Amino acid sequence: MSDTDSSLTEKRKISHFEENETKKRKKELLKPPTTEEINQLRETEHLYSSNLIRLQIEELFLPDKNNIKYDCDDSFKDVVAKDFGEIGTPKHNSFIARDCTLHMNYEFMQSLLNVKNIQDGIKLLMLWLTQRQMNKGIGNFTTELTFYTVAYLVKRKKINCHMSSYQVLRIFWSFLKDTKWNEEPISLSDDVKIDTINMFKENYDIVFLDVSGTFNITSCLHLGIYLRLKQEAELALQILDGTSFSGFTSLFLMKIPFTLQYDALVIFNVENTFDVIYKNIRREDKWKYYGFYRDLIISEINNILTQGLTNRVSSVVPYTYSDEVGDSSIKPNITFGINLNPESAFNVIERGPSEDNPDAVRKFQEFWKGLTSFRRFQDSSVAEVVHFQCRTLQDKRNIFLKILEFLFKKKYPLQMKIVSNQLEKVFKLESTIIHFPTGTNEEACLKIKHIYNDLNKILRNLQLPLIVTNIQGTSDSFSYTELFPPIPTTYKEDENMLSHNESKLIIKPDARQLPRHVAPIQCIVQMGKSSGWPDDVSVLQCMKCEFYIKLSELLESEYNIMSSVTLDQLDIFYEGLVFRIKLFVPKELMLLKRTINNEGIVSYKDNEESLQLERDMDILPKVTSALSGIHQIYPSFGPSCALIKRWLRSQLIDNYHISDTVINLWNASLYLNDPPYKIAQLPQVAFLRFLQYLIHFDWKLNPVIVNFNEDISNIELSEIEAQFQQNRNGYPNLYIIIPYDQRKSIFTKFHPSKHILKRIRLLANETYRFLTDAILKWDNFPVKDIFVPNLQGYDVLIYLRDSMNPVSYQNLFLNCQSDKQYIERYDKEVSNKIPVIDFNPVEKYIKELREIYGEYAIFFYDPYGGNVIGILWNKQVLDPREFKVLHVNAKKVVDGKLIINYDAILEDIYNRGHGIIKSLEKM
Repeated sequence: MSDTDSSLTEKRKISHFEENETKKRKKELLKPPTTEEINQLRETEHLYSSNLIRLQIEELFLPDKNNIKYDCDDSFKDVVAKDFGEIGTPKHNSFIARDCTLHMNYEFMQSLLNVKNIQDGIKLLMLWLTQRQMNKGIGNFTTELTFYTVAYLVKRKKINCHMSSYQVLRIFWSFLKDTKWNEEPISLSDDVKIDTINMFKENYDIVFLDVSGTFNITSCLHLGIYLRLKQEAELALQILDGTSFSGFTSLFLMKIPFTLQYDALVIFNVENTFDVIYKNIRREDKWKYYGFYRDLIISEINNILTQGLTNRVSSVVPYTYSDEVGDSSIKPNITFGINLNPESAFNVIERGPSEDNPDAVRKFQEFWKGLTSFRRFQDSSVAEVVHFQCRTLQDKRNIFLKILEFLFKKKYPLQMKIVSNQLEKVFKLESTIIHFPTGTNEEACLKIKHIYNDLNKILRNLQLPLIVTNIQGTSDSFSYTELFPPIPTTYKEDENMLSHNESKLIIKPDARQLPRHVAPIQCIVQMGKSSGWPDDVSVLQCMKCEFYIKLSELLESEYNIMSSVTLDQLDIFYEGLVFRIKLFVPKELMLLKRTINNEGIVSYKDNEESLQLERDMDILPKVTSALSGIHQIYPSFGPSCALIKRWLRSQLIDNYHISDTVINLWNASLYLNDPPYKIAQLPQVAFLRFLQYLIHFDWKLNPVIVNFNEDISNIELSEIEAQFQQNRNGYPNLYIIIPYDQRKSIFTKFHPSKHILKRIRLLANETYRFLTDAILKWDNFPVKDIFVPNLQGYDVLIYLRDSMNPVSYQNLFLNCQSDKQYIERYDKEVSNKIPVIDFNPVEKYIKELREIYGEYAIFFYDPYGGNVIGILWNKQVLDPREFKVLHVNAKKVVDGKLIINYDAILEDIYNRGHGIIKSLEKM
C-alpha cells in the first residue's frame, strides 16, 4: 500500500507540474504580440499576397489573355469564342483584375491618404467632379480613380502631408492639365517592365497602372471624357487665378449639367439596332469588347464622329449614365456632347490629302462618298476637298450639322436627334421675305454697318463750321444684338395706307391698317472743341438745331440725300435706311448739371435730365463699341443677346422694365468673367447658360461686373465690392460695374425694380427646367412653348388690333398662311420720299398710360408684335386714404375715404386707346 500511495503521490506531482506548465504556455500564447512582430507579419503577408496575386493576374487576367471560352452574349451573333484562340479579352479581364487587386490597392492608398488636409482636398475634388456629372457611371472619372490619382501624386512627392487642401486641388488640376495618360502612361508600381506598358497601350486608350503593375485603373475611362476633364482642369486653374468674386461658387457650388457643357448634343435612339455600325467593326475589335456591346457601339460612333468632324470640334464626349439612378431595365439613349473649335468649325472647306498620295485620296473619297472634288489652292497645291455651300453665317455655324446628317442619315442611317440650333427659329419672320439671304440677325447688321460706313465718309467730307471728330452708332445693330435689325428697302405710296406731302410719306387719315414700322438707326456725332458754344442750355440746343438744318442742306445740295430736321435730331434717309443723327456737345452736359444756390454758389450735380444725356450721348457709344468687340471675338454673343430679348419680351417684360442695353451688358458679363464653362460657340447653349446664371445670381449680394478690356484694376474691383457690401441700400437694385460711368450704374439707375428682378428669376427657373427636361428626351424640341406668356395673375388684359400695330409682323405666333410681305431691294428712283419714321401708336399709348397711371398700375407688353397688354394694380396705393385735395386724382369718395376708382381708370384707358384696342378684360 505504501508503494501504491507513493506512486499516486508521484503521479499527482507530475500532473500538477504539467498543469502549471500548460497554464504558463497558454499565458505565453495569449500574450499580445509586439509592434515589431506585427509589422514583420504584415510585411510577410503583403509580400505573399502581392506576389501571389501578381502571379495569378499575370497568368490569367493581363489584357492579352483570353478568358472567354464559350459564346455567352447574343449581341455578338457573328463572334464565335473558339475562333479567337489566344487573342486577349482586355475589357472582360479588367473587371476581374480590379476585384483581385482591390484589397491590395486600398491598403496601399490608405497608408498614403490618411491625412486630414489631403482628405479635405479629395472631398473638394469629388464635389467638383459631382457638380460636372463626371464621376458617376462606367466610363467616367470615378471617385475611385480620384483616390488613385491623389495617391500617385503623394507617392511621387508632388503632394505631402503639410500641404493645404487648396494646394492639393491646384496640384491635382495642374497634373491633369500637363500630363497625357493616353500617350505617356503612368504607374503606381515602380517595377513595371516596358514591354508590359506597351502591351497595355496596345489594348487601352488610357493607361494608369495600379500598385501591382498588372491592373489598368483607367481601363473603363472614355478617352473623350479624359480629354474633356483636362480642359475642365485648365479652366479651373483659370478661375483660381482670375478676379471673379464668384470663383468658389463656379467651381464647387454651381451644378454644371451635361446638357450645358457642350455646344451641341447628338442623341441616338436606343431603339436602333445599330447593325449598320456593328457590321463595319473589325472582328478583332468585337472580340476585345465581347460582353460589352453598348460600349463597343459607343466607341465606334465616337470614332466616326471624330473622323467626320476632325478639327472642327475640340471635344467629343459620350454621356455616361449612373447605374444607381432610374429603372435599370430601361436602357438610356446613346448621347454625345460636342464642343466646336472656333478656329476651324466654320470653314466651308474640308481639306483632304494632296493628289500625290493616291491611297489617302482613295480613303478620303470612300469616306465622303459623292461629296469630294479636287481643288487648286492659292499656293498652287492641289488637294481633295469637300465644299459646303453657305450663304449666311448661320449656315456656317451649321456646317457640322450637315456633316452629322451625312454621317448618320446617308452613310450610317440611324435615328438621330441633334440639339443645337432649335431656338434660332425665333429669328425667322414667317410672314416676311427679305431680298437678301438672312439666317439669324448678323446679315442685316452687316448691311447696316456697310451703309453706315459710306454715310460716315460723306458726313466727314462735308464743309461744316466745325470738324466732325467722331461718329458712333448706338443702336443694337452695331453690336449685332438687335433681334430684328432694320432692312434697307424701298418706300413708296400705297393706295390703302400712304400718301405724300412734299418730300415725305404720310399715313392716310382713313387708313385701316398701319405700314410696317421704320426704326431709325441711332448715331451720335461729336464735333471739334470750340469756345463758341453759349452758356445757356436753351440757346445751345437752338444752335444744335441750326447745325441739323445746315447739315441737311449740305446733304441735299452736294449728295442729293433726303433728310428731315426736328428740334433735337436729324433723320437721314440713305440707301433705304433711316439714320437718326444727334449732336453731342460736352458743354451741354455740364450746363445741365450746374445749379446755383441762393448765395450764388455754383455746384454741379447729377439730375435725371443730365443722367439721361450722359447715358445716351456719352456712355452708350462706348458701350456699343465694346459690345461689338465682344461679338467679333465670340460670334455667338450677338445672336444670344437677341435670343434673350426675344424670350424676355415674350413674357411681357419690355424695355421700360429692363432695357436692351442692360440685357446686353448682363450677358456680356458671362463672356468676360471667369465662367464655369468654355465660351459657347452657338447662341442656343449661350441662352441656356444665361438662364442658369439668372437662377443662381443673387443681385442683392453681388454686382454685375462687365470689365471691358480689363480697364478696371483688381484693386479697384475689390474696393467697389467692399463698398457695395457695406452700403447695399445706396446702390441700384441691379448694380452693373462698367469702366465708363464712374461707378454710377447709369443704365440701371431707376430700373429694373426688385419685383421685376424676382419675376425674371422665376421665369428663368421655369424656362430652364422645361428646356433641360426636354433636351434629352426623344420627343420634338418644344421651341415656341417657352415664348408663350402666362396671362394668369394679371388684373386687367387689353387686347390690341393687329392692323393698328406696325410691328405685328414680328409676332412669333402670326398666322403663316396669311399674305406674305416681300421686302424689296432699295431702288432710289422709286423710293424718292422719306418714309413714316418711328411711328408706333402702341408704344406711345403704353408710354402715356405709364405717365398718367404709373402710380396706380404696372403695365406689361411684348414690343415684338405683342397683341396684349397686362395690367397689375399697385397694391401699395390701394388702401383707403383720408380725403385731401392732393389725393383725389383717379379716386372716388366712399364713406368719407378716398379709394381707387377702378371703373373710371379703365374707362379712360379704353377711351385713350380708341382705334387700337380690340377689347378690355377684367380678370
